Amino acid sequence: MLFLFSPQERHSFLVNMRKVLLGIFALLIGVCPAVAFAAALSFSPKTVSLREGETVSVALSVSSNAVLNAVSGIVAFPPELLEAVSLPDTSSIVRFWVDKPAFSNSNGEVSFAGIVPNPGFSGRAGEILSVLFRAKKSGSGQLSYLAGTILANDGRATELLSQKETALVVVETGVQTVGVTTPGITSPTHPDKSRWYPTTTATFTWALPPGAIEARTIISENPSAEPMVSYLPPVATKTITGLSDGIQYFGLMLRDEEGWSGIGRFRVNVDTTPPKPFSPGVVSDTSHRKAIASFTTTDAASGISRYDVLVNGVAVTTFQPSESTVTTELPGTHDGPSTLTVIAYDKAGNSTTASATYESFAPEAGAPPVAGISNMPKWFWFTDVVTAVAVYAAFVVFTATLISTLLFCIWFVWHRMHQARRLLLRHLAETDRRLLDVQKGVENEITRLERESKERALTTDEQRTLKQLSMLVENAQHEIHRETEE
Repeated sequence: MLFLFSPQERHSFLVNMRKVLLGIFALLIGVCPAVAFAAALSFSPKTVSLREGETVSVALSVSSNAVLNAVSGIVAFPPELLEAVSLPDTSSIVRFWVDKPAFSNSNGEVSFAGIVPNPGFSGRAGEILSVLFRAKKSGSGQLSYLAGTILANDGRATELLSQKETALVVVETGVQTVGVTTPGITSPTHPDKSRWYPTTTATFTWALPPGAIEARTIISENPSAEPMVSYLPPVATKTITGLSDGIQYFGLMLRDEEGWSGIGRFRVNVDTTPPKPFSPGVVSDTSHRKAIASFTTTDAASGISRYDVLVNGVAVTTFQPSESTVTTELPGTHDGPSTLTVIAYDKAGNSTTASATYESFAPEAGAPPVAGISNMPKWFWFTDVVTAVAVYAAFVVFTATLISTLLFCIWFVWHRMHQARRLLLRHLAETDRRLLDVQKGVENEITRLERESKERALTTDEQRTLKQLSMLVENAQHEIHRETEE
């Protein structure tokens, strides 16, 4: 439905919504101190050159010298020159998609928004996702970021984005020799020419033009090898098994009555071998109460993609190596032995795991957290953002229930006390009324005796009774006044 709006309205709406969603998640899982840093969104390669009908994969990447945990963007591509074919699965730094990657060929846009859970990411050219494009016609244009957001892992969702790079797109006309046009080749098993795959069976497909009478193919490590295997009648697909590790090229030529076409080629990158075994080293510095780890390994075919570092089974950080040896300070957890685990991944996703035991030190009070880990209690530490949000939500519900119960108890006690007070006042009023009735009767008797004393002399008993009644009335009035005040 968003594509019914104007481009400006659509971009504004998407950017604002992504900022809100990413900000919520970033505030929930961000725990690192805030620092001003720069970050950029970029493309790889920076120059996209291909012929009509060919496909190419372009990686969308982020670089930052501060730890980030959320990234989003809208990429524009020239729809008259390119069409997006697919969004192949890659070894992305994003583990949780707030807005799943999607593309629109009519608008020439690719959009995405994702979360990088703790410990976040920092480094150069961290791949967000890749887009497989097919060239439609010759011409030139550019890829650009219409909008973007990079949020810091600092607990406040600080915006880090300072640069949005572009990439040049050049599409050349398909070369035609004597006969049919140079064929365009695709691969459903290895669609991305720049990506490495751990599978040794590849399938290639192409369209047969009208009048094609023969096809020739070849698979070779030589990018200039001439197709030699002939197919009469021509085939439109070919599956090759048992590919060896390394870079190989599938070549194809088609022939019609006028002659042979140019050679179409498709690059295939295969790596089935994990990185070489290695042993991480850890030096425990007792005087400074810290542990320093260093590790390195190699991968013969595709190279090392990243290292995942875990301490006692808890993810600490991820490195995309820019140097041959990685050195990092390990977070303090407790005084005593700890286990360091390093998982090395190559660019095809194969992995090798290595472990080492070392002497750990408990963090000192007030010490700043080591980059990539929080000093919060272990019950507060989550590597999965969905689990974290669920626990936090349960905590909020529990707290609200507890407060509601407490308020109800206070109201109930007040209500019962109010009822008791009203009942007591009612009893006091009734008692006062009866006492007043008695007082009135006694006063009437005193009045009668005083009236008779004027008419005749009172007897000694009547005088004594009158005196006692007068004293009784006076005392009763005093007691009633005192009880009422109390």
